[in-house]
Amino acid sequence: MQLSLIRNKVNFSKLILLLTFTISIDASAQQLSDCSEIPSADVPATLDCLDANYEILDKDLNQTYKQLMSILPEDQKKSLREEQRKWVKKKSSCKSKEESPRGYVAQRYCEVEETQKRVLILKKIGK
Repeated sequence: MQLSLIRNKVNFSKLILLLTFTISIDASAQQLSDCSEIPSADVPATLDCLDANYEILDKDLNQTYKQLMSILPEDQKKSLREEQRKWVKKKSSCKSKEESPRGYVAQRYCEVEETQKRVLILKKIGK
């Protein structure tokens, strides 16, 4: 009987986490700014916009990853950890070789795009 109650509490906790996942799936997308509307000559404003978007996405990525790690079985946690490390290496390939304002903008666009893709992938795993 006690074991059954413990399992029910664990399942209820997982259900709450999954509901939180479902509710927050589009939350970050709704908060993002459309940086493409900023004139290309206004590099500081473009970088500010991209930085703000990256901050939102990075926070969402970390929160989603932590939620997943708290509900996945151990073997899937290990797999997710390995995938995440590969993704971090992939994202680091966004680093621009061109040290100029355009290079920085291109790098940040790439980082925002890669992070947004990763958030969506992680949230699909959580469904």
